[in-house]
This record gives sequence, C-alpha cells and structure tokens, in this order.
Amino acid sequence: VWLAYALFALASSSYSSARALGIGSGVALLGISFASSRAAAGGTDLVWNYWRTTYLCASIIGLVSLAILAVAPLYARDLADPGAYRMRGITGSANSLGPIMAVGAILSISLFKLTQRTWQRYLYVMLGVMFVVALVLTNSRSTIIGFVVCLPFVAVVARRQWIWSVLVGLLVMSVSFALVLEPNLFKGLLAIFTELFSRSGHSQEITSMTGRSQIWAACWKLIKAQPWLGYGLGSVRVEIPKVFFDQWGNTAATAHNFFLESMISVGLLGTSLLLVVLFWSFAGLLRYVGSAQVGGSILDRELALVALRCMAMLLVHSMVERAYAGMAAPSTLILGLCAGTFVHLSLRRSMV
Repeated sequence: VWLAYALFALASSSYSSARALGIGSGVALLGISFASSRAAAGGTDLVWNYWRTTYLCASIIGLVSLAILAVAPLYARDLADPGAYRMRGITGSANSLGPIMAVGAILSISLFKLTQRTWQRYLYVMLGVMFVVALVLTNSRSTIIGFVVCLPFVAVVARRQWIWSVLVGLLVMSVSFALVLEPNLFKGLLAIFTELFSRSGHSQEITSMTGRSQIWAACWKLIKAQPWLGYGLGSVRVEIPKVFFDQWGNTAATAHNFFLESMISVGLLGTSLLLVVLFWSFAGLLRYVGSAQVGGSILDRELALVALRCMAMLLVHSMVERAYAGMAAPSTLILGLCAGTFVHLSLRRSMV
C-alpha cells in the first residue's frame, strides 16, 4: 500500500502546477517505500540500525542547530515568525526541526534502556536533554503537545491499564460537558490556554488555531473543485495562494493539516492509500504493544514502543501541520520507518 501511494503520488506530478517539485518528491517517496520494505523484510538488527542512523542524524542536526544559535542567533531563528523567537536551526523551519528533535528524544529513552554501559547511559541522558531543550526552543506547539501526549499514552497501552484509560476518557467527557454548560468556566480555561500557548497574547490566536481556520476554509474550496485526483504532488504552494491571502498579500505555502494537504496534492484516491498505511500501522502497533503475550525479544518490544510513540506524536502534530502528507519531509521518513517496523514485527510474530 505504501508503494502504491508513492507510485500514485509520483504519477500525479505529471499534472502538477509545480512539476519539478512533484517529480523530486515522488522519487523521494519511492525511495522511502523501498527502504521501508527492506527494513520490513530484513532482520531485527537492520531495522534497529535504521532507527540508530535516524538518531545519529537527529543528534547532528540538534547539536549543529544549537551551535548556530549560540554563534549566529539570527541565522538559527525562524524569520517567518520573528516575534516568537523560534529556533529553526539548519532545517529552515521551526515546525520541521520540532518533530526531528521529538523523535530524537523518544529514541534516547529506548537507547538508555537497552544499553548497559555507564558512559553510554550518560551520553543518552545528555543528548535526551539536548533534544528536549531544542524542541522547546522551536516553540512548535503541536510537536511539544504530541511529545507530551505520546509518552503517557503508550505507557498506558503497554501496561494494559484500560481501566485508567476509561476513567480518563470519562473525565474528559465530564470536563467537556461542564465547559458547554458553564460559559464562564470556558472563558477561564481559554484565558489559561491563551497565557500558555498564545504568542500574541490574544485568545483569537487559540480559537482560530493561529489563523489556520481561514487557511482550512480556503483549502476546502480547492478540494471541492478537484476532489478525486487533486492538483498533483508539489502543487500546494502554488494553488493555496490563489484562494487565500490577507489584506497585505500574505499567504500560506501549506494547508497546515495532513488530510487537507494530501487531498490537494493527490486527491481522495491518493489520500485513501495514505490513510490505510497510517491507521493500519498505528492499529497494528497498538495491538502489538498492548498484547498480553507479546513474545519476541526485548529489542522487538522496544522497537514497537519507539514506533508507536513516534506515530502518536506525529498524529497530534499532523492535525495542524502537513507532517507526512504531500511533499516528502522528515516526518514522511519516520512514518515509513514506523510502517516498516510494524510489518517486520508482524512477520516475526507470524513465524513464531
């Protein structure tokens, strides 16, 4: 399914309004699908080497980004949002650097647990702290929330604490009812969220998802015009400016939502394939981690935990960012690695 999605996305570049970008990104998607397939069919050591290579790359990106911030702060800051003082590092965007740092922090936990050498444990702790600091400096709120949510969520699944899950769900429903029935309580909670998450200090930034609601409304106009095939891979940055811009001429180069980004890029046909990959892998990892009789080695178990944490984090992140949809990005690479890990673990279990 992942390969079919990559082939469809590459084919869609033939009618894209940004054909060169579409072809390049489509070839990258094909490469990710082949690498994921190789990981799925290879040994556990191969899969783990893929993850460790990802960790090494994330470490280099984080350390170099912090070094640039110390030496030349203006080059390390995201100038697209100058008032927020967000660190973009060497990636060019704070929202791109954030997920990379979150993946690094997630991997630090597993690497710390798997190693027995004291000096390596200290190294992983220091790198883990570095990743968290860098993540906070990006001020990528969707990634920070995703990272904070994924750890307790996977812990609950791994320990099979379903009673606690039901209780937490009931608590959330109760609070939601209270907010609906008592407007003053909602205003007070909104004020707290504004204080914590708003960069401008205005509640409208929170209620409009930092202006994303207007972008989403404009994206739906594009989707309604060509719902089945979309406008081609790479076309988002060309098509959105045609339907969305403010009084000063500012526009957006992304839909700020993975589903809308994918629908504009490859339409319902391509998006359906992406959704199958996404939710099949997520559901499979949930079953594996939450199973009472997991089987396999400690390394298998840790691989499943890493993949599930990364997918949970990316799911939250993708609600307000393009993440793994549309043109290939670091998040797309992580999704492919998570899917390959899920298939590898499933094949190993079927052989036992």
